[in-house]
Amino acid sequence: NWVLTARHCRRRAGVRFCVGEDPEIQDICFSGTRVIDHPDVDMTLVQLDVPASTRAPGIRPIPILTEIMDESWLGRTAEASGYGQEEDMTSGERKFTAQPIVELTDTRVAIDGEGERGVCFGDSCGPVMVIATYGTVRVAGDLSRGDPRFVGLDHYIRTDVQQEWIWSFT
Repeated sequence: NWVLTARHCRRRAGVRFCVGEDPEIQDICFSGTRVIDHPDVDMTLVQLDVPASTRAPGIRPIPILTEIMDESWLGRTAEASGYGQEEDMTSGERKFTAQPIVELTDTRVAIDGEGERGVCFGDSCGPVMVIATYGTVRVAGDLSRGDPRFVGLDHYIRTDVQQEWIWSFT
């Protein structure tokens, strides 16, 4: 029923989100009916007009990370995804990049493209995912600020420390 994104993407009621059984064909769409911006960090929740499973029975949500990330997370691999610009200046195809977690602050988690890879223009507000200690994929944050060279540090707002705020609406 909910989409997690970043506040700076300025989503408003009526925004459309589309998915598909085939990642190349985004033909099942939903409208955002309620938009809730976090008052302090770059995070937004958008409520869909209907539960996604009513139109796309095969869709499975990715839960947020609920265990608190600590120093033991440094060096673990995170996977970012998005539909942003590629090297040939095209966009619109979902891509993934796996990068190490290199920094944790009280509100952010940073991953490092190590000069070789990263998120690009158009990926902003998208997720970074991790494998939780208990073995499931979880959303660890939403992209708040990417490296302008697209191969360095990308900063995400952490879901683990914002979970109370998220749950207060969802």
